[in-house]
Amino acid sequence: MEYRSSEVKAGMFIFVSLIVLAGMIFMLGNLQDFIKPKRPLRITFNYTGGLEIGSPVRYAGLAIGRVVNIELSGPNDKINPERIIVVTGIDPAIQIRKNSTAMIKTSGLMGGLYIDIRPGTGKAGLLGEDEPLLGQESFEFAKVGDIMTEFVRQIERFTDIADTLATDSKAT
Repeated sequence: MEYRSSEVKAGMFIFVSLIVLAGMIFMLGNLQDFIKPKRPLRITFNYTGGLEIGSPVRYAGLAIGRVVNIELSGPNDKINPERIIVVTGIDPAIQIRKNSTAMIKTSGLMGGLYIDIRPGTGKAGLLGEDEPLLGQESFEFAKVGDIMTEFVRQIERFTDIADTLATDSKAT
C-alpha cells in the first residue's frame, strides 16, 4: 500500500494537533497537581457539613492539596468512635505543627467547602507521620437559622404575655 504525500502531511498534522491539545489540557486543567507527589495528612472532625472528596486544602491561604478520602474513625477510636477522619494529600514541603488548627470553611456565601489550616506557633513540634490533626468546629449558617427561629419564638411569647397583661389591665 502506497501513501501519498498529502496523506502523510494530513496524518502528521493530526498527530501534532493531538499532542498540542493534550499539552493544553495538561496546562489548563491543573493535571500537574495529580503528578506532584503528595503526603497524607489525617484531620479529625466531629462534623464535616458536606465536605467532599476533591475539596481543596489551604494552609495560611495557600492551596497545598486536596481531600483524598473521608471515613468514620470506628470502634478503634477510644475517645469518640463517631468522629470523622478526613484524609488529605498535601505538598510534602509543608510542615504542619501540632498546635495548627483546621476548620471547614466555604468559599464565599454559596461557594464550595474547603479545609483551612492555620499555622501553629514555632514552639510546638511538627506533626508526626501518622499523627492526626484535630479539626475545630466551624461556623454554620444553619445554627444562625436555629438561633433566629428561637429568637422569633421568644418574641411571640413576649408579645402574647404583653397582650394578656394589657387585656387584664383594661378589664380591671
